[in-house]
Amino acid sequence: MKTKLKRFASILCYIHELEPKVLLGGITASILEAVKPFVAMIISKILIEAVLVKTDYIVLLRQILIMLTGYLFLSVLGGFFDKRNAYHFCKFQRKHEIRKADHLLNIPYAWTENDDMQQRIAELATLERKNVFGFGSQNTHIRQASGAIIGLVLATVLVVDIFTRGVSLGVMPAWVLDIGFAVIFVTLFSLTLKIVAWINTQYGKAIGQESAPLARHIKSYDKLIYQYKSGKDIRLFSKNLAKDYTKVYRNYMEKMFTLLSDLFTKNITIETFMAALSNGFIYIYVAIKALKGGIRISEIVLFIGAFTQLTHHAIELIDSISMLRSADLYREKLLAYYALGKGDVSASTDRCESVMNAGTSAQKVRKNEATVSDASTFAHEIASASASDIIGKPLTTMVAHSCQIIKLSFQYPGSEKKVLNDISFRIRQVEKLAIVGENGSGKSTLIKLLVGLYHEYDGDILLGDRNAQCLPEDVIGKFFAPVFQDFRLLAFTLRDNVTCFAEIPDAQTKETLECVGMKEFYDAHGLDAFLTRSFEGTGVEVSGGEAQKIAMARAMLKGAPIFVLDEPTAALDPISEREIYEKFNEIIEGKTAIFISHRLSSCKFCDRILVLDKGKLVQIGSHDELLQDVEGKYSELWNAQARHYTNISVFEK
Repeated sequence: MKTKLKRFASILCYIHELEPKVLLGGITASILEAVKPFVAMIISKILIEAVLVKTDYIVLLRQILIMLTGYLFLSVLGGFFDKRNAYHFCKFQRKHEIRKADHLLNIPYAWTENDDMQQRIAELATLERKNVFGFGSQNTHIRQASGAIIGLVLATVLVVDIFTRGVSLGVMPAWVLDIGFAVIFVTLFSLTLKIVAWINTQYGKAIGQESAPLARHIKSYDKLIYQYKSGKDIRLFSKNLAKDYTKVYRNYMEKMFTLLSDLFTKNITIETFMAALSNGFIYIYVAIKALKGGIRISEIVLFIGAFTQLTHHAIELIDSISMLRSADLYREKLLAYYALGKGDVSASTDRCESVMNAGTSAQKVRKNEATVSDASTFAHEIASASASDIIGKPLTTMVAHSCQIIKLSFQYPGSEKKVLNDISFRIRQVEKLAIVGENGSGKSTLIKLLVGLYHEYDGDILLGDRNAQCLPEDVIGKFFAPVFQDFRLLAFTLRDNVTCFAEIPDAQTKETLECVGMKEFYDAHGLDAFLTRSFEGTGVEVSGGEAQKIAMARAMLKGAPIFVLDEPTAALDPISEREIYEKFNEIIEGKTAIFISHRLSSCKFCDRILVLDKGKLVQIGSHDELLQDVEGKYSELWNAQARHYTNISVFEK
């Protein structure tokens, strides 16, 4: 319970931090709404009493106008705060989504690929789609609980008043009626609250746990049906695919809907029965009080209303508390999501400080230790430099013209398996370096480490004599222009995809597109054409080869001194591939280029080739040098590919 209260307090602080006025408006609106029934009851009392004592019409009219004005004021003010709450809650929701996205952007990149993080993101999305757990539900129940507390206080004041008016029932003392009714009322009252709380808890469990498989199936069904890219497969293979797919989760749906229907039916039936039973005793008690002269006739409506409001607000309060308790599942998941990866950020900072204090392996050898202030100055200078300042300067004039990887080992967060193990090599100035190996050998992981996406590793990555762990991601990013195999184009314009919103002249952008073979596309559509139809109905669908050319143009325009190309021509046809390679010397002139490719023939023009096998660097050398080692991994890979081209019978079988 203590842990849940801490989480609830943390979420209240979180809401206040993002949008301070969201709770204030909602709570104020609920309090005003809770007061209104009591004003209406007082108006009824005044009217009945006026009729009984024949109050002067002018006096009565004045009293009624005052009360109606107050009631109207409460209604208008409550409506105003209710609308403000809705407005501020919309702002909060947007800020909440931005905060979640910012968290993903600011934690170490390795965590974004972590299965645990992906699971948490999926769980949060599922819970937020349900009205029980998300901030919409919590906002409603916090408001409801606030109004219920005020309503309970006001109703209790009136109820206590009626108990102080004792009446004699013949031989029985006056307190017998009050004590007897109090025992019956409190018993029924407590029983009702316990039943409501239990039903709400079961409802929360059903929504949070039982419906999880259903939610996953519905989500996958939506992806299958409503994404137009899946239309080809459905139409070409089987139009009944979607229909048959529903059978997978139909049983889940029936089970879930039956469970929720039973809970709703039980809740309504029990609440209705208990309310009717309680109201029956209330009417009898108030009637006896009135008949025995304990209360005036004009107060009958007031006190019956007070008991009714007491019951109503108590049930409302318990309902809100139990639903907020059920929503703790979402709060736990959200806070865990924000906590995931944070420790790695501080750990990376601590490691940077220890590196700068102790010196890296290479720095010890060279007796050349860099200070923290040196690294900070360097980072500031690079961060303030434009892309054009870096073009043609392989690692800028501020550092030695090389990259060096020293005893590098890496394993993903939460895993004990090393993806890379004790790798060391140097990237020379203005060289073409290829990295080859079988699938899963660690090629892409090595590149992600080099470009600064992964921070937590053993060993050192040096940009000149600067340890990469002591430089921000955006600083490291200025040195590298990567084109990953799984790159993504955004549903923006061609210009925005290529320039990444940088202020680059259209002439330079056009020249770059022509360089990668996109002249015809540019001439046909222009720079302002949207890619895909996600945002714009007139958008252009690009082929895989066109998308890869656009990604390469984006890397070229970045102006970084080191190109990193992961399968740069995988989606290109043979003619386009030949054109790209013919222009490649022009594209990478004065720069360093790192290639990852499964087509070993495309590595022949590289100065050196690194061969990875099961996370280890097993060979390094030129194409001709590596082929001389007939027992080596590179020779094995080369001969395996060459057989497919030299032995035509492989394709004839």
